[in-house]
Amino acid sequence: MDRTVEKIYFALVDGVMHQTEGTIDKPLGPHPTHPEKMAVVHGGKPSKTNYKVTETFKNYSFIECSIETGRTHQIRVHLHAIGYPLAVDALYGRQSAFYLSKIKLRKFKLSKEQEEELPIMSRTTLHAGKLVFNHPTTGERMTIQADLPKDFGAVMNQLRKWEGLIMMNDKR
Repeated sequence: MDRTVEKIYFALVDGVMHQTEGTIDKPLGPHPTHPEKMAVVHGGKPSKTNYKVTETFKNYSFIECSIETGRTHQIRVHLHAIGYPLAVDALYGRQSAFYLSKIKLRKFKLSKEQEEELPIMSRTTLHAGKLVFNHPTTGERMTIQADLPKDFGAVMNQLRKWEGLIMMNDKR
């Protein structure tokens, strides 16, 4: 089947990826013991995720992913399977929220009015960023792009400020 639609996602993952680009080709299916999850399983449906690192920080990588198949939780499961879960992912990752104290470390202080720290972001660090397709009437190649949501942008700005950009590849 000729795939004319490209879905491109942006993700912030936990860790510095050793390969700046690659393909994760692992079969996916229901998790054997957790019905709410998917997993890499023998005999699962073929699944391919391509990734490219666009920015690298001290403890995180910002990547662009495109999927050749569209399985449930595909990107999240594939990134977890290769050891780089999303920076925030309550189901497959290591943390359920992103806190400024995690990157500011000793320089972080609560204000006098605050009793506890509030997260900058408390949802997955995965964003459907681009959709590329052929216009149904004209055949012209079209790209629709959605900027990062405000909370995701705030996380990226804080990483650039406090963790420092180690490497930057071609930006979107």
